[in-house]
Parts: sequence; structure tokens; C-alpha cells
Amino acid sequence: MKTRTVPLVAIAVGFFVLSSCGGGGGGSGLTQPPSGPQSPPPSANAYDFNRDGYTNRVGTSGAGTASNEPLNGDPAANVAFVGGVNVTQMFTELQRGCTPQRCYPSSIDTRHGGAEVGALRVRDGVTASELLAYLRADAAFRDINLVKRWSAPPTVRMIQGATADDVFDTLNAVRLINSALPADWQLRFDDRQAAPDGQLNPGYIEVAFAPREEWPDGGAGGCEQAVGCAYTDYARNGRMTAGLALVDPGRVTSERKRVFVLLHELLHTLGRGHVSPSAVPNTIMHAAGDLGVSDFLILSELDEAALFAVHDRVIVGTGRLDANDLGPWSDVSTHVVGRLGYVPGRQEAVVFGAAWQNGNVRPWAAAPNPTELPRGLSGSASWAGRMIGMTPAAEAVAGGMDMTIQLASLQGTLAFTGLEKWAAHTGPGTLGTGAQWGDGDLHYRIAADREAFFETGGDAGEITGVFFGSRQEKVGGTLRRTDLAAGFAGARQ
Repeated sequence: MKTRTVPLVAIAVGFFVLSSCGGGGGGSGLTQPPSGPQSPPPSANAYDFNRDGYTNRVGTSGAGTASNEPLNGDPAANVAFVGGVNVTQMFTELQRGCTPQRCYPSSIDTRHGGAEVGALRVRDGVTASELLAYLRADAAFRDINLVKRWSAPPTVRMIQGATADDVFDTLNAVRLINSALPADWQLRFDDRQAAPDGQLNPGYIEVAFAPREEWPDGGAGGCEQAVGCAYTDYARNGRMTAGLALVDPGRVTSERKRVFVLLHELLHTLGRGHVSPSAVPNTIMHAAGDLGVSDFLILSELDEAALFAVHDRVIVGTGRLDANDLGPWSDVSTHVVGRLGYVPGRQEAVVFGAAWQNGNVRPWAAAPNPTELPRGLSGSASWAGRMIGMTPAAEAVAGGMDMTIQLASLQGTLAFTGLEKWAAHTGPGTLGTGAQWGDGDLHYRIAADREAFFETGGDAGEITGVFFGSRQEKVGGTLRRTDLAAGFAGARQ
């Protein structure tokens, strides 16, 4: 194997000697967008909940893990979105009704207590031909014609000198990626910052925010004009072994966009390469272009499909791909949806649910006016509502939701009870008509952290939730387990 050593240079407070193995080293940079008309940059507070930088700045004390769902919002900071799945097309179908070509028998037409629930199928995914075209172009990156992937989930960690903002942005980028990955491929995040030791360390993807002038040789090897760069090691069989992702924060116009730059570089460290915008337009993996043009911090459907397929369907080291490599694949998703607190003409309901596509089921929840739970109060607060989700076999699951927080400690409990399931690819039926799911209930200990709350113990699974309303009149969030993904909502009692 050919090895290239990059001269010792300073990054942040330390030094690196970067080497490459099997042609995998060197920079894979994201350059500045091409010149021409561009959307004006958002104002400093355009993407925050409470003037803290941007919408993902929730839970700033570090609560939750890398496998919790990302927290997001619209440009006006009016709506919070829990989850990484794009449900735009599903909402469009709900609002305008369905046609035989685009939506299948559906509606939110069943009442479960105070919530309305239902299901629909929407052609909102990526076709097998689109995905294969992307993966073939990806395999050709650096002319090795191999689909690249790690042998086991790597651990992401920061280089010493990272600020709290750097850590938080990286954690949320990891959560966005994990939202698309299978349950057994979740990236880990190590809170301990790594001492610079002059190596790309096997098993780790290391992240640093630093000026381009401090990158190896100033970004020589493909990153001289870039705002972000990735260095990787991989073996001849396409197995990734180590990675480093760099972002120059001074050359990115907003904090929101620097998360997209970091996502691009992290996908390089996971094995993805640059592809042509003309051949593969709907991806973050172009060498140049304007990033983050959508209202929410989410990956494109193509990038999500590629992440899932590479880690669930495609054999590592495959170069010549055909439809058989993907197995059964459809661009149609099954959605289960719930709505709590809906009043016609008023925007105050919590909408929640899960989306299933090709065996990957992902939860989400959304509502207006996310707010921080006050500290230092006495007594407790309780919310009650419903949960709706799906199993990996696309069976609808629904049940009751009850949550209580002790206001002095901001600690509490969350329970899902009376859990029922129905046939695959159908909506939940009337209460009492389904079979019991599992042992019928799940229980968690939770802790509030600013606008958000997370699990701290109890049954298996990750809880990610947000308080809504000026007086926290509602809550909404997600549950994610290997056997169930669900959204939930509750109203204050």
C-alpha cells in the first residue's frame, strides 16, 4: 500500500501528521459555492429558539446521546421539529388530498382519546435506479470503483481546543446522520476531546474547527480553496479505518451552514465521495455548491437512502452494482400520523408519527412555539396524550402517553401504556381492536434541559422531546428503539 505523509502542521492547539493508506488519504474538500446570485445569509438569530445561535441549539448542557433525534426548526423559529426524516411531501399530501398516483388510501380519521390518528402511503423516496446511479458514481470516486464503509460503527470525537459550539454542532451533525442509519450502525460520540498525537487514529472520526491556513499544508491535496476538508484511511477492500473532518468556521456564512459543511465532510469520512451535480443533483456530496437551502437541517432523501443502503444492503467493496445488490427496494413510504390539540384555523396542534421505508422506520414530531421549562419552581407538571409509531415490519403501534416533571429538579418520568399493534402497512384501528405490543407498556426516567428533555434510564430506547407553548401547554417528541420508532404528544393536565 502506498503511504503519503503530510508535513506536521498546527491545527487548533495541537499537531497532526496525516497519512493515507491504499489511496485513501489526502483532502476531499468542499469549496466555496460558485459565483452568481445567492440567497442572502440569514440574520444572526434566524435559526434559533431563544437567540442562542440557531434552531439546533437545544439541550446545551450535553444531555442526550448521539442516538437521540436531532432538534430542528424553521427559519422564522416558529416551529420545532424533532427528528431527521423529511416529511414535507407527506404533509403536502395530507393538505391537498391524495391521487392514485401519489398517495394511497389514507386519512387522519380515527380518534384515540384526545388525538386523531391515521396512516397513508406516499411516493416520497428514492427509486432504485436513482440510488444505484449515485452509488456507482460514488464508487468511482478516486478511481477505485469500490463502495466504501467502516467494518464497525466508528466513534466521533473532537480534537482538544474545541469550543462548546463546536461540540454541539458536531453532535447534531452526528444525530442527523444517525437518524438515517440502521439501528446497529449508530455512530458513537465521545465527550472526551482527543489529544493531538500526530496520527489518524483507527476506529475514530476526529473533528476540528480551524482556519484553512492551519490545515495540513494549508489544505494541499485538493482543499486549497475549500471551506471544509476530510482526510481518510481505508484499506484496498474499501474498509474505512480512520478519518479527520475539518471546517473553517471563518469561511462559512452562518452557523447553520457550517453544520451542512461538517455533514459533507463527515460523509467523506464514512466513505462517500464527490459526485457530479449534473449526473447526481440531489445530494450534499458535490465538490462545490450552496448548502443548506432547505428550511430544516436535514439531509436529502438521496443522501439518507445511500447511508441506509450502504450500511444495510450493499456488500462493502462492491464496485459493479445492479438492482440485486439493493434487494427489494421501493420509493413509497408508509406513514403513521397523529395530531393532538387541532383546532381548525389555528396553528397550535402537535403533529407526530413515524415513517417507514425499505425496513428503516424513523420517528418525528413537530409543533409551534418551542419554549424553555422554567427552573427553580416547586411542585410538578404533568402532560397526557398519545403515541403512534411503527415496527421494522411496518406494523402500526399506538398507546397512551403520560409524563410528569418535578419542577425543582427538572427530573421526571414518561410512560407509554396500553400499547397495541395492527397489521403491516395499515393505520391504527379503533382502541382495543389491535393485538398487544410487547408487554403493553414502556417506562422511562427523563430530565429536562432547556426546551428539550431526554431519557436518563428505564426501558431500552432513546427519548427526545420538546416543550411547546408559552406556558409549556404541550409536549412532543420521539421514541426510538430497535423494535419500534414512534412520535408522541401530550397536553398539560
